[in-house]
Amino acid sequence: MSSRVISAANDSSNEAITLVPPQLPPFLANVFNLKPIVGNPSRGEAKLVHEAVRALNNFLHTPDLRDTNLSIELSQHLFDIQMVCHRQKYPTSVLPNDVIYDPPTLPSYISVELKSVTGPPSNKEIASVHSALRISESFANVPSIFDPDLHVQLSQHLFDIQLARHVQRSMVQRAMTAISVSQNQDTPQRDSGGNIPETQTSPTATPGQVTEPTETQRPILKQSNSLNEAVSYQNPNERDVTHGTELMIEIRNRLDDISRILVGTQNSLARGFNSSSPHTYDYKGIGYDLGAHSLINNRGEVPEDHNLPTFKSSGNAGTASFSINNLPESELARYLRFYSLGEDMIEEGEELKIKSDIINDARAALSRRLYLKRR
Repeated sequence: MSSRVISAANDSSNEAITLVPPQLPPFLANVFNLKPIVGNPSRGEAKLVHEAVRALNNFLHTPDLRDTNLSIELSQHLFDIQMVCHRQKYPTSVLPNDVIYDPPTLPSYISVELKSVTGPPSNKEIASVHSALRISESFANVPSIFDPDLHVQLSQHLFDIQLARHVQRSMVQRAMTAISVSQNQDTPQRDSGGNIPETQTSPTATPGQVTEPTETQRPILKQSNSLNEAVSYQNPNERDVTHGTELMIEIRNRLDDISRILVGTQNSLARGFNSSSPHTYDYKGIGYDLGAHSLINNRGEVPEDHNLPTFKSSGNAGTASFSINNLPESELARYLRFYSLGEDMIEEGEELKIKSDIINDARAALSRRLYLKRR
């Protein structure tokens, strides 16, 4: 079930990379037909993997997936795709400080200003891209607004600038190590009599010409080390191993954080969905009991903690009901903020409101978050 990266040398001695996706379970494979990617991935191929990742996150705790590594393998496959896309756009012959990373053009509902990044990014530049990506993800369940192509471009842009920062830090660390080694080698050693050897001068010095001692020539050694670092950076094998290991550790840590949030959310969803399983049989057929379970947000809170209305049992065969259409606009806005949905739909003021002309989209977003039968 694991993903694979295959390199096959062609006639021109270049390497054609084949990215093999993990095997999806049938209920996902019928929707997302992931095929091996030969060479540079197309935008459509990258978008399909992003969609598969989002879909898988909704089913992580189903019995078929509970004990598998599919989520990790699919994330690794997406990482491999983004790495190939990065190499395609930014050749290794160009040093990191000279590369310009252009962000995608953002729509009006993502109120974040992204500018071109030259060389390694600052914390502020990375934070801006993170914010834009989070806003984009918040509309994932609103098809009329969510742009999957833009989401792929934003995700790739974040990958590119984070890799640029990693390369810069790696080069600085190697340069400091090289300088430290050089200084240790240049330290004068005392002879057996305890005397420090005389500093050597150039044998070509003429009478009356002062020749600089070896110690004063360290700037030249530092320049040489810098050049060696540039050559070392261009070594694909060394760079790939270092970058791949450190980036995978970072991705693994972030996946751990996301998993903790998903566990709480999915457990809450399971309580609501499990109560709709058929459990009553009579001559009228199957009866359903939806229960009266509230859905927690990503902080583990329930709507009642914020004085928001929620599902209530109707007393009729134990069923529950909650009408989003009857929610006042202010409570609808508070609900969106409670679940971190469509933040750009909310208008601030003494009382939260929904921006004009998108109240139906706001109700649809909340409906998809709460109900099994989504609209």
